[in-house]
Amino acid sequence: QLTVRHVDGPSPARVVLDPKGRLATDARVLAEDGVRRLVITTAGAHASPPAGVEVVRLPAPDGHIAPATILAALAQEGFRRVLIEGGANTVSRFLAAGCFDRLHVVVAPVIIGAGQAGVMLAPIERVDRALRPAVRPHVLGDEVLLDCDFSAQRVPLGRAKMST
Repeated sequence: QLTVRHVDGPSPARVVLDPKGRLATDARVLAEDGVRRLVITTAGAHASPPAGVEVVRLPAPDGHIAPATILAALAQEGFRRVLIEGGANTVSRFLAAGCFDRLHVVVAPVIIGAGQAGVMLAPIERVDRALRPAVRPHVLGDEVLLDCDFSAQRVPLGRAKMST
């Protein structure tokens, strides 16, 4: 639902990426609770969110909205800080585009076997081409949060690529 829980304080604005316009109008993430709500979609998508939800339509020449385009649109809307909470595809696209200052990775003692990868980047040919952010570990009970700082090491455009 993308809200602040377990601590005092206001919830931030919620921005939902819905390039194909498939988000249900009654989705909890769009529920009215006093915060600004935006849906980012493509020009051709048939997004029809409930009243009070802003729609931002962006180009998607290859079927995907470029992360830099999303961040530029959010900056125009007044956003200066963005927390991206997403699955492997969303996180991988932002990482490959060099659009992260920080990445939080939670390692939990849960073994689930084969399945979708957490980050999907193209393989590298040499280890010196690997992304190497500064990392600060934080123990959270039986989990470890890795705070990966990419701000000091900007990923040159084209260095990291999505796997296909």
